[in-house]
Amino acid sequence: MSNLNRKSVADLIDNVDTSYMTQAEKIMIQAQAERAEYIAQMLSSVFSGVKSLFVSKKRSSTTGLSHA
Repeated sequence: MSNLNRKSVADLIDNVDTSYMTQAEKIMIQAQAERAEYIAQMLSSVFSGVKSLFVSKKRSSTTGLSHA
């Protein structure tokens, strides 16, 4: 998925009718959404790093093999 068309959760919350909420609730929801988005980005980054590590190890281990 491309990041060009991706809106942040905080931007999406701005498009929701929150007239029934207090300002404190709006701030709390936005902070929680930004926190969740940050955690998701960090997990994605970690998994990508681990994946690339395993792929590079797999490639390096298969290059040393030869058939008799």
